[in-house]
Amino acid sequence: MNLRPTQSDSASSPPESRYNLGESDCPIPVPRPFTVALAGTPNCGKTTLFNRISHLRHKVANYPGATVEKRSAIVRLGGREMEIVDLPGIYSLGTESQDELVTREFCLRQRPDLILAVLDATNLERGLYLLLQWLELGFPVLAALNLWDEAQALGLRIRVERLSQLLGVHIIPTVARTGEGLGALLKALEEAARNPAVPAFHLPLEPPVEDEVARLVPLLEQRDGSANRYPLDWVALKLLEGDSALAGELRVGGEADDLLAREIEAGANRLRALYGQPPAILLSARRHEYARDLVRQVVAVVPRRGPTRSDRIDRLLVSTWFGLPFFLVVTYLVFEFAFTVGRAPMAWIEAGVGALSAALMSMLPPGVLRSLIVDGVVGGVGGVIVFLPNILLLFIAMAILEDSGYMARGAAIMDRLMSRVGLHGKSFIPMMIGFGCNVPAIMAARTLENRRDRLITMLVLPMMSCGARLPVYVLFISAFFTRGAPVLFSIYLLGIFMAVISALVLRRIVFRGGRTPFVLELPPYRLPTLRSVLLHAWDHAWMYLKKAGTVILLLSVVVWFLSTYPRPPKTSDVRGPAALRYTVAGTVGSLIEPVLRPIGLGDWKVGVALVSGFAAKEVVVASFATLYNVGEAAERSSALRDALRRDPLWTPLSAYALMVFVLLYIPCLPAMVMLRRESGSRKWVALEIAYTTTLAYTVALIVYQGGKLLGWG
Repeated sequence: MNLRPTQSDSASSPPESRYNLGESDCPIPVPRPFTVALAGTPNCGKTTLFNRISHLRHKVANYPGATVEKRSAIVRLGGREMEIVDLPGIYSLGTESQDELVTREFCLRQRPDLILAVLDATNLERGLYLLLQWLELGFPVLAALNLWDEAQALGLRIRVERLSQLLGVHIIPTVARTGEGLGALLKALEEAARNPAVPAFHLPLEPPVEDEVARLVPLLEQRDGSANRYPLDWVALKLLEGDSALAGELRVGGEADDLLAREIEAGANRLRALYGQPPAILLSARRHEYARDLVRQVVAVVPRRGPTRSDRIDRLLVSTWFGLPFFLVVTYLVFEFAFTVGRAPMAWIEAGVGALSAALMSMLPPGVLRSLIVDGVVGGVGGVIVFLPNILLLFIAMAILEDSGYMARGAAIMDRLMSRVGLHGKSFIPMMIGFGCNVPAIMAARTLENRRDRLITMLVLPMMSCGARLPVYVLFISAFFTRGAPVLFSIYLLGIFMAVISALVLRRIVFRGGRTPFVLELPPYRLPTLRSVLLHAWDHAWMYLKKAGTVILLLSVVVWFLSTYPRPPKTSDVRGPAALRYTVAGTVGSLIEPVLRPIGLGDWKVGVALVSGFAAKEVVVASFATLYNVGEAAERSSALRDALRRDPLWTPLSAYALMVFVLLYIPCLPAMVMLRRESGSRKWVALEIAYTTTLAYTVALIVYQGGKLLGWG
């Protein structure tokens, strides 16, 4: 296993953007950028600081060998090119969660030139616990003491210079939200790049522990050199802790390594007998004790008067009786905001798409090329882009909730309900991310330590109505309902309800066993910044636009082709929509049509749209746009909604049944690929496909047939 950074890892492709943060008349060429790993605990402001340093110009890739997104930016600082890598937020360098494993593996394999540790000034002990582990590994470290303003407001007085002396680490107070201290941090970063000195640090241990380490180090030195890639004291401690990942990497316990394996086991047993607890707990407690001692030496607390502002707000918003109703009201207002405010810009984009279609039809002669461009490209992609305002507004609202600190309260509130049905409280965070996109939501489930909880969460996540389904809802709601927000809210609530029921079924039948405790830190309430909110929303909107310009464009053309060829015989008098029956799409849709008839969707065009939606849910709208927008209708901006209203198949009841089916049926292809990678088995993908499709059909059947019995059909 190569643990050294390679040219291909760091400089194989040119960065998307570069800019100067300092002046240099004679920049020195370097073989690769100076790599800085931005590391810290969750909610410490690490990513906000990353956005400040990168000026919001960053690229997204995947960590080597993992599916977690890697955000990195290339900057030029004092004549030196640097790659800043934003690592996942973690609490320790263990292997309990996937985020911890990914962060550790990235740093050990790529060996960054510097660790920029972001410490939460309001909870210094926790940040120091992680920083000590970087020092144990022998990395050069620079620290940003972030949330400095909040620590001051809490009455914390931190002796920064004294802490720097005790650790041998340069520490800069910062406020990433406002940019305070950023200049000093960049100057320190430039200096560290010129002289990346490794602090002389050794974690003080009890003499018996030091003796066990001393016994193992000579044995490690006699090996083939694989252990020498790390500080041997650190390797010895991790092996005594029972670090299976490191033991597997070093192949400890093989036939040729029997002596080392026996000595590790004997040493761990001696420590367990002496202290009455496993070495992993013993060493973790020692690091916490050392961090706590540092805090006692450098932090003075000015007595505060009464509870904090966050405490006073939480007395109401997280209370037993008021918390859940308030959370539901907030969720409803989010959808009302996205639907109501987005109506006007949606009409503007729709008018623009209609004008473009009309212009192209007047410019291009009748024929296959005009049909491809107008019906396939503009009709398909334009039918999806028109819903961009709704998606952008939805993510703006969610970013405000997340940045304000209320999203974490939502997780605490929902844990009371989720624990009763077998879902872990931490599952709420991936489920909320699922409202944006199921792919990163499935990746976010790796923060759950227990594999059982992780699998249950991943299997129910696709029932969270992602942003890709929103165009389908908006299309049919705007066509058949006068009040949009209540209908949209009911769809989202139905998804949550079915996820809860499904989790209960999975916990009782497939994943039996105990539940791990729910532990979640509640950050203080903060006023979101316009910069952060817009960045969060634009990131998701840009992903949506890129998908519209790539995947949806390609699939729109495919749907157009399948709905155009083969043509009816020239001797036939069949024209217009009836001619579509002769095409490949018409044939496939006709086969599915009888199955869809009991749920009110017995039309071949619906079958084609639902099958194409497996690739990406937005393609359902693009498919309908391609299948309905023919001839003169393509000149009208509201052509698709008008065509749906004219089709006798569609009523408010059948439209709602379709939305229910789209909500619950087989997730998109990227989500299934991610589920396969994260679960490690195809059987869970097969279970997900079979279960969600059966559930979607059953619920849509109940909705449609029940509605007809009640006279709503």
